[in-house]
Amino acid sequence: MKKTELISRVRLLLGAIAFPLITTLPTSAAPSGPGVRFADSIKIVRRDAPAGNAIRVREQLTESESAASLNFVVSLRMRNFDRFQTVLQSGGTVTKAEMEADYLPLKRDYDRVASWLAEQGFTPTLVDQGHTNIFVRGTVAKIADALDVAFARVATSDGEFTSAVAAPALPAELAAVVLGIDGLQPHVQLQTDKNPSGPTVDAAHLSRAIPADLLAAYHVPGDLDGSGQTIAIVMGAVPLASDLTAFYQAAGIAANASNVTVVPVNGGPTADSQTSAFQEVTMDTEWASGMAPGAKLMVYATPTISIADFVAACTQIMNDGQAKIVSHSASALESGLPPTSLRAYSQVFAQMAAAGITVLHGSGDNGTNGTPTYPASDPFVAALSGTMMTFDANWNATDEVVWPSTGGGVSAVFARPSWQAGPGVPAGTMRCVPDAASISTCITTTGTLFPFVIRGGQTIGVGGSSLTGPVWAGLIAIINQARAKAGLPTVGLLG
Repeated sequence: MKKTELISRVRLLLGAIAFPLITTLPTSAAPSGPGVRFADSIKIVRRDAPAGNAIRVREQLTESESAASLNFVVSLRMRNFDRFQTVLQSGGTVTKAEMEADYLPLKRDYDRVASWLAEQGFTPTLVDQGHTNIFVRGTVAKIADALDVAFARVATSDGEFTSAVAAPALPAELAAVVLGIDGLQPHVQLQTDKNPSGPTVDAAHLSRAIPADLLAAYHVPGDLDGSGQTIAIVMGAVPLASDLTAFYQAAGIAANASNVTVVPVNGGPTADSQTSAFQEVTMDTEWASGMAPGAKLMVYATPTISIADFVAACTQIMNDGQAKIVSHSASALESGLPPTSLRAYSQVFAQMAAAGITVLHGSGDNGTNGTPTYPASDPFVAALSGTMMTFDANWNATDEVVWPSTGGGVSAVFARPSWQAGPGVPAGTMRCVPDAASISTCITTTGTLFPFVIRGGQTIGVGGSSLTGPVWAGLIAIINQARAKAGLPTVGLLG
C-alpha cells in the first residue's frame, strides 16, 4: 500500500471515530488538532440515517475518488453586518466607498487567506472583487490534508457522492476572519421544481398561456419592453438557441436568440447538470425574454445547481456589473443546509441589494408546510409564490387565486424584515415567505394547464413556482426601464 493511501485511510478512520465529537463542537471552537474547526459548515451524515436521508455507505475512498477535483469556497466575515442589513432594509443606500470603509472584509485578510490556500496547492477559480468569498479547486486528498477533514461516500436519492463527513479546520491565525467553508458536501444539492404537463401538438394559443396574456393581465404599458436592462438567469444548464427562436416565433414575441449571452461559471455545466436542469433554464430564458423582449439576457451557466455554485454565479454577476436583475429557480429546505452557509450567502445577497440588484426566487412547490425553502427565505431575496389565473375563451384574465402547491412558511434562521408588518401578517419575529406572487398555472376553457414552453423542439407546458422568477424578472426589467426614463435608480431590494 502506498504511503499516501495509508495516511488517507488512517485519516478517514480517525475522522469516522471522532465524528460524533467533531460535529457537536460550536462554530469556530478550537479542536484538539492543529487548527480551528468550523462545525457549522457541514451537515451531519450518519451511517444509520432513516430512509430518505443522506447516508454514509463507504468510509474508504478509491484512488480515483481521492484524486477527483472539488470546488469549494471559504467565506470571510463581513464587518458590521447587522448595521449593514438595517441600512438596506430601511431603503438606505450604501456607496462603494462606504462598503470598503465599513462593511466588506478587509482586503488584506482576503489576501492572507487566499495566499494560504494557494500555498496548500489549491487553484483559484474566481476572484471576488468584493473580497468576501475565496473560490478554489483541489483534489479530495489535498482538501482532506489541508483542512484536516475526513471524506466518505454518501448516498442520496440523487446518487452517490464523495462528501466531507467531519468539519473542516483552518489555522488559528486565519480562522478569526472566516465565517465558514462550503462546497465540501456535494451531496447537499438544490432541486429544480419539476412541473411539466404533457406535450401538445396544436398551435400554442389554442391551449396554453403565452407572455402576451400575462402582460395584458398585469396591465403592463405597451410602450415598455425592458429595453436598456439586463437580466441574469442562473442555472446549471444552457438553453438551445433553436428553442428560443421557435418560442419567439410561435408566441409572436419580438425577441432574438442572439440577445441571449451565455457566461460559463467555474467551467460551465457538466453533462449531468445540463440534462437535469435543461428544462428549467429553457423555461426561465424563454419567459424572462418573453415578458421583456427588449432586455438583454445573460445565462450564468454553473457546473451544478448547488448553492455554492449559485453564489459563485452571483459573485461573477457583481464582478461583471451588467445585470441588475437575477432569477434563479433551484432550492432546498432551509433546514437542509449548513448554518454558516446560510449566513455566508446572505452576505452575498445583501451586497447585491447594495449594488441595486434585485434577486428573485420562487418559493418552491411543496406547499406551506411551515418550513420555507432557501434562497427564498433570505431577507435580501424576493420570495415569489405561484397563482392560478383563469382565462376566458379570448385569453382575457378573469380571476387569480393562490396555487395550492405553492411554497411558504416562516424562517427559523432569518429575522423578520422591516417591510413585513401590518394587518394580516402573522405574529412573530422571523421572516415570512413569500413576498409577492405571479402565475404558476392557468385555468383555461380546455382545462388546467401550465403555460407554453418549447423544450428540445417539443411544445409542452411548464409552470410551478419556478415560473414566477422569470415572469417577475421581465416585470422588474420593465419597471427599471420606466424608472430610468424618470431619472431614478433600479429597484434593487424589492421588499
